[in-house]
Amino acid sequence: MAIPSYKISFDDEDAADDIYENIIRLEIKEDLQQAASFMLRISIALQQEGEWSYLDDERFDLFKKVTIAFGLGEDEAVPYFEGFITHLAPHFDPAEELCYLEVRGMDATCLMNLEEKIETWTDTAHSDIASQLFAHYGLTPEVESTAAMHSEADNILAQKHTDIRFLKELAERNGFECYVGMTDDGQVKGFFKSRALDLAPRPPLAVHFEDETNVQFLDIQVAGNQPLSNAGWHLNLGDKELEALPVDEYAVALLGNDSLGSLTRSKVEALCSPKEAAGRVYQGDLTNLDGTELEQGLQGRLDRDSWFIKARGSVNSESYGSLIHARNLVPVKGLGTRYSGNYLVASVASTLADGHFEQQIELIRNGWGVTGDEPFASDG
Repeated sequence: MAIPSYKISFDDEDAADDIYENIIRLEIKEDLQQAASFMLRISIALQQEGEWSYLDDERFDLFKKVTIAFGLGEDEAVPYFEGFITHLAPHFDPAEELCYLEVRGMDATCLMNLEEKIETWTDTAHSDIASQLFAHYGLTPEVESTAAMHSEADNILAQKHTDIRFLKELAERNGFECYVGMTDDGQVKGFFKSRALDLAPRPPLAVHFEDETNVQFLDIQVAGNQPLSNAGWHLNLGDKELEALPVDEYAVALLGNDSLGSLTRSKVEALCSPKEAAGRVYQGDLTNLDGTELEQGLQGRLDRDSWFIKARGSVNSESYGSLIHARNLVPVKGLGTRYSGNYLVASVASTLADGHFEQQIELIRNGWGVTGDEPFASDG
């Protein structure tokens, strides 16, 4: 069994012993759709002068930087989360020993969401905008190049949101993800790029696999009514012609043998009239002179809809012996040939309480069946 360890620092200064002695619960949540967040619950006590411990402690000031590291077994605790305190929530109970201060915060996304802006961008690629905005907040950009440009003479690109909402809007137009994340070496970066599925997988999760079992439970749901294709009507403002842009094929790599389209398309088309409209979603774009941007957005939307298998479960991290992050690729074995295989981690809630470390996970998959290339073997 790997015994968990952790380390907390405030503005890059290690937390004092009294913090660790009074921590009740520590949670970190990561999600594909939301900013990473943390919750620290610390016991408070009534002092002789009528004040409560920690309620006016400057270590818990709003927007204080918090870094949290985790370790398992003999491994040194490594940075897992970095963010800023955004909420304080004291809880008072008739029993003093049940009173606590709950400290909450999120990653640097919170800094990028404080100011609504009205700004115009001209002759600048979306990727260059992302690099500029991430750097403005001290984040190292990891950005995939884009070609779309908006000239002052044709169609100016207008920002009418906070910086992070604007970048997420641009990311959707390009079929990208946009988020703030921490790399394995502890570096905090701003990401604006296609979803990566070529990462080295984590160690396998094992269900009903004798001594290798490290999953407490796993629930799976298959949704067959996802869109099978996208289409858009693009109005070219130059010649006032409408152009149809259908997108029928997935561009994202499959994590299994069979996609939703290959499993259901022929069946759905036989049940629908006209068959070309089966599972199709339409999206319009009446502003851009170049339909390439719309087509990229349609492709990204279809790829997001391709994840038709979802699983949720609880990992015994002390048996698993490794840390899981959102966006990790993890093989799951012990589920039979249809459901075993590689999954993408869509969200993970890491909890440390009473000396026990646990990770609640949500996984997604865009393919059924094993491919034969899954790294199911456990190290050691």
